[in-house]
Amino acid sequence: MSDEKDDDVSPDSENTPLNSESEATVDDDGMISFDDIESLISESDPEFEEEINELKQEAEAEEKIAEEQREDDEIIELSFEERFPKIYKYLIHPYKTIRKTSVLIFSPIFSKTKKAASFLSRQAREIIGAALKFYKIIFSETLPKITGKIKLITSKITAVFSKVLQSYSDLSLKKKGLLYLLLIVVSGTIYMGRETMKGIWIPYLKSKTVYDLAEHSSLKFSFSVEDEWLLLRERFPNPEHQILLKKIVVNLIRKNKFSNPMATIEFYLSLDSQEAAVEVKDRENQILDTIQRIVEGFNYDELNSSTGLYKMKSMIRNQINALLNMGRVKSVFISTIVSIP
Repeated sequence: MSDEKDDDVSPDSENTPLNSESEATVDDDGMISFDDIESLISESDPEFEEEINELKQEAEAEEKIAEEQREDDEIIELSFEERFPKIYKYLIHPYKTIRKTSVLIFSPIFSKTKKAASFLSRQAREIIGAALKFYKIIFSETLPKITGKIKLITSKITAVFSKVLQSYSDLSLKKKGLLYLLLIVVSGTIYMGRETMKGIWIPYLKSKTVYDLAEHSSLKFSFSVEDEWLLLRERFPNPEHQILLKKIVVNLIRKNKFSNPMATIEFYLSLDSQEAAVEVKDRENQILDTIQRIVEGFNYDELNSSTGLYKMKSMIRNQINALLNMGRVKSVFISTIVSIP
């Protein structure tokens, strides 16, 4: 046996790839260890060693994956009782579960209800006791006193009336007439004083002053002033007078911060009387300022549209008519208009 082992582990030095710096150690049985074999391979062929290392890493990764899979399988294979012991316990014993759950849920409710019922019962007893006490005080003590006082007052009033009637019956006929006359005078004085307080003097010997003709009219009707009436200045019109105003230059409303729109406009007004024309000429600066304030409220597009021009002329006419004391502006015309966007 020892001879065979010696033949197996005695290779020639020429067939063993050993470097000068490495030496393989042989144990007593003549075997070389795996660590020595790996060190010999790494020194002789580094590329082969790298391949072996890659294979080792792949084997370790596969072993790790297999281990995780075994752990998952073990978790999956657990029974419901093992995974959820508390839930399984409640499901196996439903009576105990229902009893414990009902105690947890309804016990606070029953205790609070019992406390509320006792509180309400106590309050009800107190209220009923107070009501009985009040009833006793009213009907046994207060009511008899009130009844006695009413009877006393009634007896006194009856005695007074009986004395008055006795005194009246004892009066002579002349005194009774004077008494009736006194009652009539007092009643009349009270009535006249009440009417006087209302603003009506006593008594009227002639008809009241007429404050509203509608109260005495035989016919009432309504009409529209704008539709059915004709103004006096339109019924008797005066010759129209036209005045050309000075040219004004105004800034218009901007559409954006880069634009600077402007307009130059020259108006002339058609007036209904010579007095109005004189007043407009005297107050031309004020009227031009009013017109300028109106035009500044329009933008470039409005001044270049018929709707915008009509609106502007209507506003100018109304504003000037509010300023004039003599006559009015009938129409506003534009002589010249130049606008820059």
